Amino acid sequence: MTKRHTTIAAALLVAVLLAAAGCGGGKHQVGNSTSTTSADSPTTSATPTSAPSGNTTTTVLGPSGPPSSYPAAQANPPSLACAYPTGTTVNLIAVLKCLTTYRDWVWSHPNPTLVTNYLLAGSSAATTDASLLSQLRQQGLHAPPTPAVIDFARVSRPATPTAASPPASTPPKLNGYAEFSAGLVVEVMTVTSFPLLTATGAASGKQFTPTETGQLAYLVDLSQAPNGQFVENSATQLNPPGGIASLEDQK
Repeated sequence: MTKRHTTIAAALLVAVLLAAAGCGGGKHQVGNSTSTTSADSPTTSATPTSAPSGNTTTTVLGPSGPPSSYPAAQANPPSLACAYPTGTTVNLIAVLKCLTTYRDWVWSHPNPTLVTNYLLAGSSAATTDASLLSQLRQQGLHAPPTPAVIDFARVSRPATPTAASPPASTPPKLNGYAEFSAGLVVEVMTVTSFPLLTATGAASGKQFTPTETGQLAYLVDLSQAPNGQFVENSATQLNPPGGIASLEDQK
């Protein structure tokens, strides 16, 4: 399956309604997306005070085991506990995997009210996902449970805890969790088309096709929601001069 935040223009909101096989559309990576030729930007020179654990990972996420064991094939959504910080540290790679797995489940069980559990409320990505999921739900269609494929992920800018601001003597918190600055993760995904299934899991004869397929790279902004959980704020498509492979060399 493909990813969640990017390469889909507003016109693709009608793609599901058109519902002809091969119509333009796209799953994961819908909504707020721009492109840049920068290999990996923006970055920061600040020394992180949170542990940038999981800085480099290959074959981060993808299908494993029988389809019946896929997280999105289960009746209940996967936990989002992995998208919260632990004390004053946060593993952004774990957060990215957590949100991707959750989003896969939502697309297999379309419910637009759950979008803000993985995308920042008010973001254009959240608005687009909610619209697409509403259309799927109205038609009784859903995506297959096959996990999204994340080929590579690397923290570009760690999320750092917010320091106390005088006269306060303690750092600010969000719902009891330490408050962090937004973090950035470079992500490479294999984006593919996928069939839309009926409520019984049968093939509908309709397909969701992203505007771009293949191995694509993104700079993903992970920010905290008011409840302290990290969610995706935006994803900017990367087109590095040295090609996608060059992103993995910048370790």
